[in-house]
Amino acid sequence: MPHRLRAEPIYRERFVVAFPPGHRFTRMNAVKTSDCGGESYLVRINCEYVSRWDDYLRDNGIKLREAYRSEREDWIQTMVMAGMGICFIPEFSPAQSGLNTRPLIEPEVFREICLVSVPGRRFSPAVSAFVQAVKRYPWQSADKPGSPS
Repeated sequence: MPHRLRAEPIYRERFVVAFPPGHRFTRMNAVKTSDCGGESYLVRINCEYVSRWDDYLRDNGIKLREAYRSEREDWIQTMVMAGMGICFIPEFSPAQSGLNTRPLIEPEVFREICLVSVPGRRFSPAVSAFVQAVKRYPWQSADKPGSPS
């Protein structure tokens, strides 16, 4: 990150695999990335990890059948619910009712959500109120005790 920006970590969240009701992953507590081999994969184009996932899958010989790509999270989740494939999503992302998820393991993948600002820059009253609200909010995090699992 450029020196002109300050990033304050807010929370961490892990990625999960999302799948339709009745899928074989339902019986698992967590899903190894290698267990996803052979599955139809619904790609979230705007996912910040898509290129890392592609590299990891290729480097580890895990082949997914890319079924569809979309920028629309709701379309991808609707297709997962219809049984058209699986997708990977951050665990605290809004999910359609009935969408099943399990934590991904081997490897575990996390993202860190940060509040980014320019040091020394004065905030407008609205931005200042927003920053204070973000800092006061009791964020859950995948690495904090009592967080959802």
